[in-house]
Amino acid sequence: MDWMTVLLGLVAAILLFAASPAHADCMSACSSSYYSCTRGFNERDCATQRSICQNRCVVRRFGAIAYSEKTGVHGWSNDAQSRGAAERNAIRFCRQQDEAPDDCQVVTWFYSACGAFARDPTGPYGGDWGRTKGQAASKAKAICERYGGTACVIETTVCSR
Repeated sequence: MDWMTVLLGLVAAILLFAASPAHADCMSACSSSYYSCTRGFNERDCATQRSICQNRCVVRRFGAIAYSEKTGVHGWSNDAQSRGAAERNAIRFCRQQDEAPDDCQVVTWFYSACGAFARDPTGPYGGDWGRTKGQAASKAKAICERYGGTACVIETTVCSR
């Protein structure tokens, strides 16, 4: 078998498995294609193909929560590819909530975790992250209280998948 045949086979396998819609099955599809590949090609080329496939399975999971002090609205995002994208999405969603407030600011961001936002009706607020919704909510409420809130209420909790 010449190198061009091997290369075409690898490209075809990568394209086939990169288009797989279910992320949960992505890694098992990569392993399955590896074992199928070794029947017709050498193991080293198939291992390279499996590594490329598995890199495509990795999904970044950033999230953020933004808040407008002026209007009291907030917005959030999750499962973004980067921290910057998560923050931009949260600010955009915040601005869409009520007359496009121009003061929406990120109060917390998180990566493969959960974020929460707490606010007191008198003004103090807090945002933080945690491994669970409960942990993030507890930390956000504590920050709100640290800034003078006496009746802090959790308004949002969101997690990355």
